[in-house]
Amino acid sequence: MNKIVIVEDERIIASDLQLTFESWGFTETVILSSAEELLERLDEINPDLILMDIMLKGKMNGIEAMNIINTKKKIPVIYITAYANEATIYKARQTNPLGYLIKPFEEYQLKEIVESIFR
Repeated sequence: MNKIVIVEDERIIASDLQLTFESWGFTETVILSSAEELLERLDEINPDLILMDIMLKGKMNGIEAMNIINTKKKIPVIYITAYANEATIYKARQTNPLGYLIKPFEEYQLKEIVESIFR
C-alpha cells in the first residue's frame, strides 16, 4: 500500500486532495498542516510520496522542509503552490521534485505525475 502525505495548511484544499487520492485507490493518506509537523512525524508515517504546498503557516516553508528531508531520506515530492515566480521555482527545483503544480490545477495533471511514480 502506498502512503501519501498531504502537507497543506488550507483544510478545504487538503480534504479535497485526500478525497481525490482516495477516489484513485490510495487509502493511506495523511494530512498535515505545517512543515514542522511533517518533520516531527516523518519517521512515524514513512510516506511513499509527499504532496506539499510551498507556502505554509509556521516558521518553515515546504522547500526548507524538503531540504532537510533530502539529507535523511529520498522521498518523492510534488509541490503545489500559488506562487510561480522564478526565485521560488528555482529553489523548489533544487530539491529535485517530481512535479510542480500551480494552483488552481486540473486533477488530471496531478494524476499523471502520481501514476508515473507508482507504475
